[in-house]
Order: sequence, then C-alpha cells, then structure tokens
Amino acid sequence: MEPWEIAERLTAATDQEIILKEIAPIHPFWIGATYAVDPFVGRIFKLPLTDPPRYERGLSAELFDRVVQAILTGELRGDRLAGAIEAMSRACTYEQWNKWYRPILEGNCDLRVPLDLFNKYAPIQVGLPALSRPKALTPASLEKTSLPAEFFLQPAYENRCFWLLDSRTALIEVRGYADTGLRLRDPQIEKSLIELGKQKPVDVVILGYFGDGLVVDDLVTREHFTREYVPFPLRQRLEAARTLGLPLVQRSDVLTEFGEPFLKELGLIFDQRFRGALLRDLAATYPFQVQCDWKLTTKSWLKQVPT
Repeated sequence: MEPWEIAERLTAATDQEIILKEIAPIHPFWIGATYAVDPFVGRIFKLPLTDPPRYERGLSAELFDRVVQAILTGELRGDRLAGAIEAMSRACTYEQWNKWYRPILEGNCDLRVPLDLFNKYAPIQVGLPALSRPKALTPASLEKTSLPAEFFLQPAYENRCFWLLDSRTALIEVRGYADTGLRLRDPQIEKSLIELGKQKPVDVVILGYFGDGLVVDDLVTREHFTREYVPFPLRQRLEAARTLGLPLVQRSDVLTEFGEPFLKELGLIFDQRFRGALLRDLAATYPFQVQCDWKLTTKSWLKQVPT
C-alpha cells in the first residue's frame, strides 16, 4: 500500500491503531508521516509550489528525507533550493507528488492521529513539550501553601490547545493543536490569526483553550516553546498577548492574599457554571514542566464561597 493510501485510510478510520500496527517499521510511509505530524515542522517550503512539467517513475522516501533535512537546516537556500524542489517534483509520479510529498511540503498533510498513538508504533518518535498541569489547592492545603506575591484567578476552561503563528514570510502559516498533538481546524480562528500576522512579522506559540472560538492564556516565542524555557514572567507575556489583540481568558483583579476579595472572585467564576478555577502567579516563568498553577474545584471550595 502506498503512503498516501495509508494516510487516506487513517483520516477516515474509527480505529487508527489497527492501521498503524500493521505498518512495517521500514515502510516509506513513516518518513513522510513524521514530518506531517510534527508541530514544529509545519510548512517546509515557504514559497508557493507548482506542478512539474512532467512526472517520472517515483522518488524514494530516503531522497525526500535528505532534501527536507537540507531545507530545515538551511543547507539548501535560494536558487539551489528552488532547483532541488523542481528536480524532486519532476522525479515523482503524479499521485506521489500531489497526494503525498507536496501536501507534506506545504504543511497540509493532516493524518488526524494523536501524537501518543503515532509514537506508539512509529520507528521515529516525535516530541512535544510537556505543558504543566495545575496542582490541586483545597481549603485545607491552603494553610500549608505559600501563595505568590501577586496572582489572579481565571476559570478552569476545558480543551487545552496551542496555535503556531509564523508571519515572517509572505505565506503566513497558522496551525492549531490540541495538547495531545492532534491537529485542530477552525477557519474563523485561522482567519483571525492570519489577519493578526499581517500586522507584523512574528513567530510565536499562542496557548489557550479551544471551544466556541479561542481564548488565550499565554504567549511564547517558538524558540522558547521548543526549548521548554521562558525567561519572561507571565505578567509580561499576557501584556504582549493583549498588545497583539488576542482574545484573553477571563481574569480577576490582581490579588495578593487569601481573603474576602479572593473568595468573591472565586464565587463569580463558580456562578458562571465553571467546575473550577486556576490560581496563576504573575511572576511565574513557565508554562512547561515546572508547576506554577493551582486548581480550585467547586467540590472543595463551594462551602467557603460567601452566598
């Protein structure tokens, strides 16, 4: 079975694991698929692609891999890059180019497979930064917890996601992912982020929640996201997101201690039928494995909130 035929089966399958389990580790599918599912690869060729004047007998996955690696490392540039792409497209069969290699180069090959499932069977693993998970904060544990000097409360939204926006070239790239690495598609969000990207050249990762639109609770550069290290405090990152005009999460006023204002803000969140709230440190430099958020659930806090 050809790689694009496997891809078509995966996108339509209700049990993708059965299909992935049957693919041999040496099958050429894995090379192209690894680029397709990696959030940090995205659009490989940053200019419009055209069809070759003629097609030939086919291009090996190994040669495609070498060309892509040369593009990603910057070894191929300018006229040499354009020449390599033209030669590569011409060596392909019609289906190989239009159904497999071209969509991968354009960042449009969506296998609709979560990364954890893909990595279970792929011979080449695709990494994804480990976003931090909030710790539980209860009234009892509050006595043993040192609260930040300045913090705020926000609703505990569902459907964590991140969106990559790269507007450094004429072809503005926007891609969304669930925190599992599954690709997200939303024309309205994509359109609004493209419009935002037209205002200035940026290469950023927007973190937030996906539901009836996008609400944003963090903004980092692509470099910081891939390195899992952010030197700027949350206060500064949220200000950058606000300046860009991103739709921010609902936030309380700045709080400095546990008391009546704290419980009042918590009650307002619970009144809106959220099942919990997050306490976020304005000085925190994360959002990766170092944990800085606390989650307050209605079950443990409802009796504390004044009616």
